Amino acid sequence: MVRLRPNAQFFVFTDDPDWINEYLLSSLTTGSMAVVSLANEEEFILVPRCSGNSICNSRFSSTAAWLNNSPDRVVDSSAMT
Repeated sequence: MVRLRPNAQFFVFTDDPDWINEYLLSSLTTGSMAVVSLANEEEFILVPRCSGNSICNSRFSSTAAWLNNSPDRVVDSSAMT
């Protein structure tokens, strides 16, 4: 995703912000951040409004990405196994 959108700001929705801050944020662009302490419903509203989605192996993230109707959206599911 970083290669496709080198200047993108990433919002990482997570329940493990310590891991995200230690291992992931340093590899993302400046201004990227972990998003925590939101209700599932709030995340489900926000995720489809992003310009792109990197999804994990969960029905929640894949459905939220599917609801993204941005004409220029990018959905990355490379981490799914």
